[in-house]
Amino acid sequence: MSDLPFEIEEERPAPEPETLASNILVVDDEPVVRDVFRRLLSREQDMVVSVAEDAEQGLELIKKGRFELLITDKNLPGMGGIELIAEARAVRPMIEAVMITGYASSESLISAFAAGASDYLVKPFDDLKVVRAKIRAALQRRLDRGRLQLSSKEVAQQAAAMLAQLRSMRVFDQIAGLLIGNPGPALD
Repeated sequence: MSDLPFEIEEERPAPEPETLASNILVVDDEPVVRDVFRRLLSREQDMVVSVAEDAEQGLELIKKGRFELLITDKNLPGMGGIELIAEARAVRPMIEAVMITGYASSESLISAFAAGASDYLVKPFDDLKVVRAKIRAALQRRLDRGRLQLSSKEVAQQAAAMLAQLRSMRVFDQIAGLLIGNPGPALD
């Protein structure tokens, strides 16, 4: 029996054992929302949930810790959720962000996406399966982005190594000379 009355129990495969837990930060000024996320995500074996009640507290946690995902309400006392997303992405560029809103206006969604959010959730949460799916999708986007960044770094390292090899063989200088019309002494 579920302790969340509007959630439907479902069978979920166990996470892969080699997967490290994802750290998720939920920032919302409403205790009930923080509690729903804490209880929903604490059931996931591969997720560790932290909560903050305002953006300033959330930003301090982000500066001190490693979080893969930030879930924040748009309307918070003090600094708002959109500003928090932008600040969080400035501090931790790889953090994925999802905005919570009571009303998904096109202006607020555009602002959230411009700040770095990749998705949004509308309150009240009618179906926690959708909430869970969006959280899983956000974590997957972060993982994919990290893999792409590693792949790009590897390509750049390989290109640098090839360039160094060509330079050591003086082939690079000869090719560059041919391109600018000066073949150099080796090709005279």
